Amino acid sequence: MEYRIEVLSPIHIGSSKSYRPIDYIEKEEEVLIFDEKDVLSNIKESHMLNSQLLRGIGYTGKRAEYYKNLDHFIHKGIIDNSILDKVKVRAIKKIDDLKAKEIKGTMRNIQGTYIPGGTLKGIVRTAVFYHYVKNKGIDFIKKGIEEIKRNRKVKDIEDCIIGKFKKNILKDPFRFLRIRDVNIKGDVAVYQENIFNIKSYFLSDIIEVMCEGSYSEKFKFKTTLKKEIANKLDLDNELTSYLNEKNILKALYEYSKDIIEDEINYFSKNKAKLFNNSEILKELEKYKDLNKQESPIIRIGKSTGFKSHTLGLAVKQLDKDFYNREFIKFIRPPKYDKRYEFPKTRKFVGLSIAPKLLGFAIVKKAD
Repeated sequence: MEYRIEVLSPIHIGSSKSYRPIDYIEKEEEVLIFDEKDVLSNIKESHMLNSQLLRGIGYTGKRAEYYKNLDHFIHKGIIDNSILDKVKVRAIKKIDDLKAKEIKGTMRNIQGTYIPGGTLKGIVRTAVFYHYVKNKGIDFIKKGIEEIKRNRKVKDIEDCIIGKFKKNILKDPFRFLRIRDVNIKGDVAVYQENIFNIKSYFLSDIIEVMCEGSYSEKFKFKTTLKKEIANKLDLDNELTSYLNEKNILKALYEYSKDIIEDEINYFSKNKAKLFNNSEILKELEKYKDLNKQESPIIRIGKSTGFKSHTLGLAVKQLDKDFYNREFIKFIRPPKYDKRYEFPKTRKFVGLSIAPKLLGFAIVKKAD
């Protein structure tokens, strides 16, 4: 069966690419982004040592008032205006003023934005482990934590499940799961990312996102594990039973069901002045209704939260007291306010009167 991913809320797949002020032109409703090589090749030779230009090329992120956008250098005749014919990205502007700050780019290839197959495989992997450990129960998790404390080679509970700490990579059944990179069709936008901190909110990064309504090309959940190979490698039968299309979708559905419910509980309880919780709750209820076993919701990308990438929510679901009292000590977050359940904060984009959570999408059967 072939599937597509449809974007329900802005998605930012973190990449190493960032756009400096000298790489973009800020207009009223859009941001024009140019390739760094094109910017450099269009510098007029007589202005190669211009101090503002050199500062812009060597952007460090400090003292944004020192930096100028690309249109400044075109207007001053430092960069040739022929570069205007080489726009790489046209992004919808969802921020009042970029203030000559860096834009964190989303993942791109030569065709445009895309979601790496490794990212999709990681979501499936986490969802399967989530479903697996919930069925095993809290004692299984506690035993895994004790194993990690005793054995330096063990990095997380997943290692305990598949035996990676015994240096047997062959025990990992997910190496038999194949999901390819998928290109995304649709608009991109530039948003101010914000951090909701219970009673207030503050600014974070400026990010490029894939917009709602964007969708992926077709892809498959392809498994290459044969029964005789599983038996020969002595793989965990319960874990390998997930490696078929039906059970992958079921695991994604169950994981997202709990993620959405946890977010609903969080925003129902925690309210900040001038922050429109009802807008987020309305969207979460919509995702809850859309989430079906045959077409599950997924949460993907950067700034989607600790519980969307780990087994932490499974621990909370099984034993909330253990999660708040012992599990937090085990994961040792760098900053943690013990008066609140971890994680205390959430990230959102858009205005506080119309905030949007990041990373929600739905997996649908392709037409």
